[in-house]
Amino acid sequence: MAQATGRHSLPETELPKLQFVPFSSALDAGFWHELTQKKLNEYKLDETPKTIKGYYYNGDPAGMPARLTLEFSAFDVNAPTPAHCCPAVGTLYNTNTLEAFKSCDKKFLLEQAANEIWDSIKSGEAIENPVLLNRFLLLTFAIQSLQSAYDELCQKEGHTALPCFLVKYHDDSVLVSLLKNWNDFFPDPKQTMTLAVYDPCNFAQGIHLHTVEVICFRDRTMQGARDISHSTIFEIELPQVTLSLDCPKAVGWEKNQKGSMGPRMVNLSECMDPK
Repeated sequence: MAQATGRHSLPETELPKLQFVPFSSALDAGFWHELTQKKLNEYKLDETPKTIKGYYYNGDPAGMPARLTLEFSAFDVNAPTPAHCCPAVGTLYNTNTLEAFKSCDKKFLLEQAANEIWDSIKSGEAIENPVLLNRFLLLTFAIQSLQSAYDELCQKEGHTALPCFLVKYHDDSVLVSLLKNWNDFFPDPKQTMTLAVYDPCNFAQGIHLHTVEVICFRDRTMQGARDISHSTIFEIELPQVTLSLDCPKAVGWEKNQKGSMGPRMVNLSECMDPK
């Protein structure tokens, strides 16, 4: 048994400040796979808001961010919430084009969600159902449309992959074409020109410039699920250059194991030993 002997208070200057900690989104790979299937087979070009559900947990180790988790079951609002977790209901805004994603009025969407929370407080609904206090928004760009168009182009050309290809957005759809069709595919020199390259790099790098949009198209399959959501998009500004007959300087020799310019050594003694 313990008995309190008194209550000590800190000086006001030493009191810790109460701070707001926002959620950090934690989107499971299963969520992206399910979104891909929904986009290709159900949503297609439909951009209307969709209700989804996530959850959060209060037992993470100290120092961990407050995570709002979305997984494969996010599209079933009636799916059970994992044990010792609280549900959070949100809205998915999935756009078909990069332009729609960029131009989306994010301030309006945020204010709209805030008003929904406020209305549920004023009406008393939040008292009956506190889940309404933790609404969230998820705004995505449907790169799955690019995946489908890319697959059709590869099939048409008789290839399983293309090193580079052209992309443009038209009437909420994604159009692709071969690099050799550049002039016909982009008849207006003032329009945004998008070049997609088959990118083997796994580093997330981006450059924000102005003239040509580049898609580093990354296509991988893990645990039976195909995923291109780790592709990156950025813009580059191409300087005005005079066409020269001289070949420009080239770089690209791979460095050795020490990070220096030199040959890499491979020991083949093990595989050549007759024993």
